[in-house]
Amino acid sequence: MAISKRRLLTGVATASLCLASAHSSNASTGWVNTHTQAIPLVQAKSLGALDPSTPLRITVALQMQNAQGLQTLVQEQATPNSPNFGKYITLAQFNATYAPSIDSVKAVHNYLARAGLTNITIERNRLFMTATGTAGQIEAAFNTALTRFHQKGKDVFVNTLPAQVPQALSGVVLSVLGLNNVVSTTPITQCDIKSPQCLRFTYNPQTYWRAYDATHVRWGGNTSIAVMAEGDVSQVIPDLRTFESAMGLPQAKVTVVQVGLPSSDTAGVDEWDLDTQ
Repeated sequence: MAISKRRLLTGVATASLCLASAHSSNASTGWVNTHTQAIPLVQAKSLGALDPSTPLRITVALQMQNAQGLQTLVQEQATPNSPNFGKYITLAQFNATYAPSIDSVKAVHNYLARAGLTNITIERNRLFMTATGTAGQIEAAFNTALTRFHQKGKDVFVNTLPAQVPQALSGVVLSVLGLNNVVSTTPITQCDIKSPQCLRFTYNPQTYWRAYDATHVRWGGNTSIAVMAEGDVSQVIPDLRTFESAMGLPQAKVTVVQVGLPSSDTAGVDEWDLDTQ
């Protein structure tokens, strides 16, 4: 299984400046919350509302059909002796059974168009839809507020209210991406990276399992995973042992196979730490 190497950012544990909270579903006005919540910032100075004419590009995530059925299928595909073991479905089969319905996609497309958004495109699996518009149009379309702030030497903007959709799109739109341009909302605390105290600023394995809805997936024991590295990787194994100990995980069996010419280069240790942990 190939996993893209993306640096995952920490969430906010505490905030000295909390911008917005509930903004709960309001039946009287017909708005319902999506999963896109308000962004809290720390140590930030408000610069007022984002210019309504600012051009933005957003991505709308749609709810798939029969998500439980797809999860069961994926588990069966990885389970020996299952009739679906090792079998895979085509895009057409996915769209017919699990993708958001064509009616749902049309409803969201028509809503975005009525809101004045343009350049609307739909992914082949119908899970995402992108569009462009002004900040003012997007605020109105999703009943939110976009505000500028100065933080850590940079001017940024965030949505200070959750993104909402009309009642008719409840259960169809999952979230709205592109409502902020911040890279991180919490400054990294300076401390020894090997200290367990630093781990409270990171995602632990259990959080990853919840985020990717993997809490009920078959346990992947006795699975061999290869990490292709370069240079001196001797520090990677002690780092992995520290991580396993801090997270209460069993030790993974590690074998280092030297291929090619040896090197004392340690520039890639952070990358190999990421891959192994």
